[in-house]
Amino acid sequence: MTTGDDAAERLVDAAWSVLERTGFDGFKVASVIRAAGLSTKTFYRHFESKDALLLALLLDEMARAAAGLRARVAAAPSNAEAVRVWVAGVMRAATRPDLRRRARLFSSLGDVAERFPDEVVAGRRALLDPLVDVLARGREAGEFPLADPEPDAVAIYQLSGGMLRELLDGTAPTDAGTSIAQAQAFALRAVGAR
Repeated sequence: MTTGDDAAERLVDAAWSVLERTGFDGFKVASVIRAAGLSTKTFYRHFESKDALLLALLLDEMARAAAGLRARVAAAPSNAEAVRVWVAGVMRAATRPDLRRRARLFSSLGDVAERFPDEVVAGRRALLDPLVDVLARGREAGEFPLADPEPDAVAIYQLSGGMLRELLDGTAPTDAGTSIAQAQAFALRAVGAR
């Protein structure tokens, strides 16, 4: 996507609207073009394919989530609380109806991740960085003596994401609050929190 371009922004806004209305299975480029009031030629000037547009939406969502996580983690009064805040932030879509639908949509974009793995990994990196930083600070302070910040952050992300998916699809063995508390406790135990 060309940043700062009105047509590209209109396409992205229209794509959000179409995606939220139809879901991933009903998402059509023609519907996006119609909703944006633009031409097919304009669409393909900005996006090479439907998957490229979906990638732009996914990266936009990840960037917003990462900014929110970074701010909430930075405001936490302690390293342990920062870990709790990060886990709750990743899993919060399970507790907020306004986020549930969008989270469900993005959990079904496996084809996009397979086609653009480097871009998706870079987007995930922005989500992981605040947790890596707090785990490193906690290890240096002696609060997380077992922490290996990079792989532990990835494992905590996978745990939180897996539990979130079960909450979103209704297969979780517990409610959202309990699942979040369990993920938080496990993450802190894993790094040896005192």
